[in-house]
Amino acid sequence: RLGGLEAAETGRSAEDELLDHVTDTQVKEAIESLPEQFRVAVLLADVEGFSYKEIAEILDIPIGTVMSRLHRGRKGLQKRLFEYAVERGLVTVPENPEVVEHAG
Repeated sequence: RLGGLEAAETGRSAEDELLDHVTDTQVKEAIESLPEQFRVAVLLADVEGFSYKEIAEILDIPIGTVMSRLHRGRKGLQKRLFEYAVERGLVTVPENPEVVEHAG
């Protein structure tokens, strides 16, 4: 985990420091495209490994809000990364997308 002191010493935001640890360009771009409140929650949980309780304390918000922001942030990432995969031909879109929607 990165400390606030480390970010302060470099003159960069903690968010910039966190994004440095994400090496895949497409994943980084997908994370950066999220609204800030979702992006911060995802970075703290999925990149830095903080617990819901720790994130709630860091951001001074209720745990339920942390859970909501993580859910919405992860859904946004899933959508953006799926779009990237389709564009690159890594996955194919079924002819009847309703089948996928009802299955999930």
